[in-house]
Amino acid sequence: MKKLAFLCLPFIAMIISGCPDENAPQPTSKQSVIVPLALGNKWTYKHKYSYKDVNDSTIFGEETYTVSLDSVRDIEGTKVFTQIGSVIGGSTQVWGYPSYNNQGFGFYDQTTNVVKLAIKYPTEVGYKWGGDTVTTTNVKGNKLGQFFMYDYVVSTNTNVKANNRNYTCYQYRSQFCDVKTKEPIANSFIDNYYAENIGLVMIKHLHNGNEISQRELMDYMVK
Repeated sequence: MKKLAFLCLPFIAMIISGCPDENAPQPTSKQSVIVPLALGNKWTYKHKYSYKDVNDSTIFGEETYTVSLDSVRDIEGTKVFTQIGSVIGGSTQVWGYPSYNNQGFGFYDQTTNVVKLAIKYPTEVGYKWGGDTVTTTNVKGNKLGQFFMYDYVVSTNTNVKANNRNYTCYQYRSQFCDVKTKEPIANSFIDNYYAENIGLVMIKHLHNGNEISQRELMDYMVK
């Protein structure tokens, strides 16, 4: 069993087909990727969230953070980058070890010494992968519950507006399911939106129909 916290599935998540419109930077002619991985690449996000306090009152919060690729190493022929997350006005820490190959975007798992698929690309609507029991928490680390989760492709051309820019994105969904029956729980999922050659554009986390977290791309610099 693994523990899953959503403080930064910034590529959980994140990790696209189609191009941004005329208001957004155009992709280059090189081979398209779902997340461009190169040293120095940097993304800035606005994170809005809510949670229940000890009095069961709903507290709303907001923060801005950056994600950058700080270093790279070779593991059995696969390039694995170190992803550094920095909350503006807050702390800086390692948030993950992203990798990319012809199967899609993934993360290096130091426990198993393998790269696990996070985002399938290229892909088609309905493609499904994964399946694991996870313990989820809110932004404050409070337990939301234990669930069975799997991922699938909802759309390959969803229009998303982030910081007044329009993007055409792949929409990936991490579905929460009953841990025993493995049946999907209504209105409980995480949607990850990725734009080709740009990376993660938005994440929306719904729990029992309530949006408890949203991340929106504010700016980026990729090679």
